[in-house]
Amino acid sequence: MTTELRTMPYLAPSYMKGLLPRPARGENVTPLTLVVPEVRIKAGEVTAYCDVTAIEKYGIPITYPFSFMFPLQLALLTHPKWPLRAVGMVHLGVHITSHGVLAPDKPYKAICSVKAHLRTALGIEFVMELTLTSPEGQTLWKCASKVLSRERRERKRPRQATPDTATNDHREWRRVGGFVARADDARRYARVSGDWNPIHLGWLGARVFGFPRPVAHGMWTLARTLGEAELAYASHAQCEFSSPLYLPGEVAVMAAKVGSGATVLEARKLDGGRPILSVTIGDLT
Repeated sequence: MTTELRTMPYLAPSYMKGLLPRPARGENVTPLTLVVPEVRIKAGEVTAYCDVTAIEKYGIPITYPFSFMFPLQLALLTHPKWPLRAVGMVHLGVHITSHGVLAPDKPYKAICSVKAHLRTALGIEFVMELTLTSPEGQTLWKCASKVLSRERRERKRPRQATPDTATNDHREWRRVGGFVARADDARRYARVSGDWNPIHLGWLGARVFGFPRPVAHGMWTLARTLGEAELAYASHAQCEFSSPLYLPGEVAVMAAKVGSGATVLEARKLDGGRPILSVTIGDLT
């Protein structure tokens, strides 16, 4: 099912729909696509995004269109045909590719779709595809975003042994940066992205969905990681979010070379060194 919208949706109505009980539609995710024929990126909003993510601004970072298209994502997740509650969803990873140069005030076509889902022990996983094209139809930016709709009464995830990096990872890691994630960073990012998911904003909202403390936005953490490594304007980034970054927290950004010229970054918690995310920049071939 494809729906064409005249403009990028407003957030307030989508959030109101998100708070309402969803009609019983089973667990099958209906293929849905939302299209906005013409959207324009605003230079001031890119500047605000770069300020919040501490990225030096000299263009449009590879992660910015995800934030720009968040109203369209939320509109799809609150669509009458969508069976799952949008509130409390957890981001598992993204695969972003930039096929061209984006610029403020130019017209683009925005497309958001979900076509498949998978039942897991923790809930329902699905992939949301985001695309920006030129008016002529050329794909300029694309993202496959993997999301988990958690069950409130889920079984606890079995504990897995943390690999011993020193013995099992033969890559040569070096520290390329680090940052402190403060409690107000989540609210600052919510203001520029529109993502007011309660798991990020306070203790009560986090605990309702099974987290002991507020969790940093995954895309904010990814943007900060790329910025620390001076790779925020890369053309390809594939990221997996491996553990929550609880707020407040301190992070080290590590880098290693893999494959033929590709770079892997890890954002690691300083209190134990566990990875929060791993992102590959460039192709592994």
